[in-house]
Amino acid sequence: MTAEHTPDDGSFMGRTVGVFDAGIGGLPIARAVTRSLPGVAISYLADSGRRPYGPQPGATVARYVRQAERFFADQGVDVWVIACNTASVVAPATDERLVPCVDMVEAVGRVLPPATAGRVALLGTLGTIVSGAIPRAYPDHDWVPMPTEALLRHAEEGDASSPAVADLLRQLRHELGRSGATHAVLACTDYTCILPAMIDALPGIALLDPLDGAVQAVCDIVRSVTTDATPTAAPESPGHELSVTGHHPVDIPALARETYGLEFTTTATVNIDLTES
Repeated sequence: MTAEHTPDDGSFMGRTVGVFDAGIGGLPIARAVTRSLPGVAISYLADSGRRPYGPQPGATVARYVRQAERFFADQGVDVWVIACNTASVVAPATDERLVPCVDMVEAVGRVLPPATAGRVALLGTLGTIVSGAIPRAYPDHDWVPMPTEALLRHAEEGDASSPAVADLLRQLRHELGRSGATHAVLACTDYTCILPAMIDALPGIALLDPLDGAVQAVCDIVRSVTTDATPTAAPESPGHELSVTGHHPVDIPALARETYGLEFTTTATVNIDLTES
């Protein structure tokens, strides 16, 4: 479950956090970061022109991640978070990164229950599941991999209430019941868009959202590089930037503002292919 994060007492004006996703799944992370770190600016990159990532080859997605990293390095962000699980499982090794980075594989570890707590379903895209990255990272747990591509196609467009979603959730409930899983890791940030429907449809299953772990890790890094966190008397509002690589069926600025209280002061269409060295 997603928890509210306690705001830091300091001001982090002048600090910037990059958030990378194929679409809208990173918006809840962006919101949580701004609430936890007053004054921090968000640079949000949606690779909307090349979504969805789930069905694409891992090598292709890995190239997208390298391009996103170069984009954020050129922007001078303090840390960036790969809010996409499919991208996280093919991300460069820590010692190869240009900028401090948090990925969702790391975030999963912060929300997992003890290995003795029972079987854990791993819900995500086909790319995330096939990679095997999360079970390899946490081998002591009893994993039940469950790709949910059809459900995620609806989630990534903000469709939480259609009959198709209800049918898919009923199927998922049946599969979870047969598996014997007591917990389920939501290994795709797009699930956040349909989380209330999932909670209603999956009683008895503890839904574990790595969003919390990602936000904790981002905050740890920003605090570690901030030497003067003294709050200002009247800090001006930080400017949040949105960059997209193409059309997305959802109005991202409107969704960010109306659902997550996140106002982007600038929006630009970018070609991150040009940023890869």
